[in-house]
Amino acid sequence: IEKGYDWILTLDHDSIVTDDMIENMLKCYENFDKDLKEKVAMLVPVHVEEKEYQNNSVISNEEKLSKPYIEVLTEITSGALTKAKIYKDVGLYDEKLFIDLVDHDYCLSLNRKGFKIIQVNSAVLIHNLGESVKKNVLGLKMIPTNHSPLRRYYMSRNRHYIWDKYKKDFPGWVLTDKRRFITENLKIILFEDKKIEKFKYIKKGIKDYKNNIFGEFKNNI
Repeated sequence: IEKGYDWILTLDHDSIVTDDMIENMLKCYENFDKDLKEKVAMLVPVHVEEKEYQNNSVISNEEKLSKPYIEVLTEITSGALTKAKIYKDVGLYDEKLFIDLVDHDYCLSLNRKGFKIIQVNSAVLIHNLGESVKKNVLGLKMIPTNHSPLRRYYMSRNRHYIWDKYKKDFPGWVLTDKRRFITENLKIILFEDKKIEKFKYIKKGIKDYKNNIFGEFKNNI
């Protein structure tokens, strides 16, 4: 911001930027009309699991392939290009969340302020979601992420915070994420190790949310 850059790229430590990802996002943006350009706060790529990318299964959704971009409500911000003036004028991430769902909270906050987040379908970022392994259950594909108990603590605490914060503005997203939370717990029961420990941390996360305890978790259970 101090050096006058227009865009800021954010990346996780395990993200892999594919060829032309940034160039494709900026080219797409330049084709927007003036009104849309003013409303766009963030450009995001299509996020693809490394294993899926290696299997040449980049984007299977026909609707995405038929459009150069789509508007999304939230997305993880690894690989995102955010306008520097958004960080300067609107604000930064909510640091009390520390880790997990911080990006979704920020995206929902931008949407609530009238900004748009655009996913550019020709831009691809390779990332790893935990230690995911694809499983088949009664013909259904399930992908447990095998996140650590501590990560489950943050996910549970911050999820409940975000649900309460945005339940009036984005009830559909909140309902979908509640279903996702239930599904993830089911995957822990069916496929993951350290089940008891993980549910202890999930319970602690919910309890800390109710007691308004945030920031980095420093105590053992």
